[in-house]
Amino acid sequence: EDEEDTEEDDDIEESSNNNNNNNNNNNNNNKTENHDLVLHRKMFVQVKRVLTVLTKHLEEDKLEKLLKNLEQKKDDLSLFQPEALSLFLKEIYGGDDSIIIKILKLCNQSAIASALIELKMSLGVENTTKDVANS
Repeated sequence: EDEEDTEEDDDIEESSNNNNNNNNNNNNNNKTENHDLVLHRKMFVQVKRVLTVLTKHLEEDKLEKLLKNLEQKKDDLSLFQPEALSLFLKEIYGGDDSIIIKILKLCNQSAIASALIELKMSLGVENTTKDVANS
């Protein structure tokens, strides 16, 4: 089952890469929109993997709901906005009493700093974040 999820996620990622390659001749607005969608899908695949593994092992009764809701949101560019993601997680897991929410809250920024720096460098200057000026 994990292999099927990985293959499906790889298909989403490959599809997003193909979409990016096929649209190179579009105008700047289309390039920006497509670029945003490609970045969203790449992030989506990783978030889906993390949430699926955690849910499968810790709150398996919520796995079907998670996968169904993720499928509906896979092209929703607003999903990773803090408010939208918070509502999504609350809808799936029910709030702070969920073991998965507790685990996610335990993630310290220093524990993920090296991966975050690498991600920022790979995304480039045009995709800066607002956590630190000029980061």
